[in-house]
Amino acid sequence: MTARPKLIALLLPCVLAAGVCHAEDTVWKWKDDKGRWQYGNQPPQGVKAEKVTATISTVPAIKSQPRMAPQPDPAPAADAASQPKAVTSAGRQQMMEACEKAGGTDCDAVVNAALNAMVEEAAKRPAP
Repeated sequence: MTARPKLIALLLPCVLAAGVCHAEDTVWKWKDDKGRWQYGNQPPQGVKAEKVTATISTVPAIKSQPRMAPQPDPAPAADAASQPKAVTSAGRQQMMEACEKAGGTDCDAVVNAALNAMVEEAAKRPAP
């Protein structure tokens, strides 16, 4: 086999495939029995169909700027110092003992009122 028949044998399937691909790009639109628009490459028989001619437009992608790693915010460390410390049962006990040493009469109510005031104050502060 010489070079020319080999070339034809190689190019013929490519040419045929290009023709088939080009034939499939026809789009038709028609209304179905419920009145909705349908689209396809082949309309059903007995239906009035229109050939859709549309061009494809492209928009170039927006190039984004490279992102930098977020820098740690030093403000939370300062806010942490101003936030009230969580009161543990040992801390509550210390408050009770201090109240009793000071000669308080209803230390349980005094400590509860102080803790409730701390909670209300913390709730008024904006979240970090």
